[in-house]
Amino acid sequence: MIPMGPARHLRWGNPIGLLWVVGMLLAGCNQEGDDLPRQPIWGTVAFEGKPLAEGTIQFQPGTGAETVSAGSVIKDGQYAIDRAGGLVPGTYKVIINARSAESGAQPKDQQPGKPRPVPKELIPGKYNTKTTLTVQVKPGEEKAFDFDLKP
Repeated sequence: MIPMGPARHLRWGNPIGLLWVVGMLLAGCNQEGDDLPRQPIWGTVAFEGKPLAEGTIQFQPGTGAETVSAGSVIKDGQYAIDRAGGLVPGTYKVIINARSAESGAQPKDQQPGKPRPVPKELIPGKYNTKTTLTVQVKPGEEKAFDFDLKP
């Protein structure tokens, strides 16, 4: 029997708890009703000349009267953010991450209760923790932003 009192804690490893958290975040992120001049954003991400297999891209506010943040999953080198979650005109810092799959997997000799190894970041810090990437979103212009990342 699972205790239901105050001693029960939400664990990130609990699939039901994780689904609840994701659902609540998505419910709070519905931007269709706001009056901001959002624009869809899309593009490609390559690393070392090849499409990035999997990763994430984030657009963080820089300068602009009403800038918002947005993000997307990168799959097979492509990403897209629809208008409902899109960006408004302004300048944005771009943060791109990709983690190695094998370093985050649970090793066969993993002992119960011990944390899993942290996945290794594949993308250099100049594109994420110390990003030098920026984009300018202008009203009425094409919103495709492509990135060719070098080591």
